[in-house]
Amino acid sequence: MPVFAFGHLGIEYTPTASAQQQRLAHDMIDAGAEFVIMNHPHWVQNTEVYNHKLIVYSTGNFIYDQLTYEDQRGASIDVLMSAPYSDNLAKWIAYGASCGATNLNDSCLANVPAGLTKPHLSFMFDLVASDERPPQRWLTRLADSTLQFDTEKRANWTQTLEQLGQNQRLN
Repeated sequence: MPVFAFGHLGIEYTPTASAQQQRLAHDMIDAGAEFVIMNHPHWVQNTEVYNHKLIVYSTGNFIYDQLTYEDQRGASIDVLMSAPYSDNLAKWIAYGASCGATNLNDSCLANVPAGLTKPHLSFMFDLVASDERPPQRWLTRLADSTLQFDTEKRANWTQTLEQLGQNQRLN
């Protein structure tokens, strides 16, 4: 099944990821994560593609009580996941339904039937900037086009989408 990694790590109030963030994110991808989204620095940070997979080092703040421009913006990641229908996927869906009917503490997914292989998944991503600047402090709203542009630039979003081979936007 797909693994999506979310981490809480990084140096606060810095515009780019630290070497420690990069090592951890790479380790998560190497361990099987489909993508990695981190947070903690309070500022939007850079993104990268590692082994053909997305890493977002910090999404900034969604709701926060600080007063600077950097602390009052955030980035949400819009993810569209698709999987072509196949006999293998149908078996996963049936198996998942049977797991859902049991107590999840019984480690149902740790006992996957023989013959099931990881489904082929594809992803499309987009970045949606948010803003909580005055006059509506502590009320997060969709960023205007200037803040969207600034946030994408900070995250090097255009280059990241190009490296992922994604030539269209979700929004």
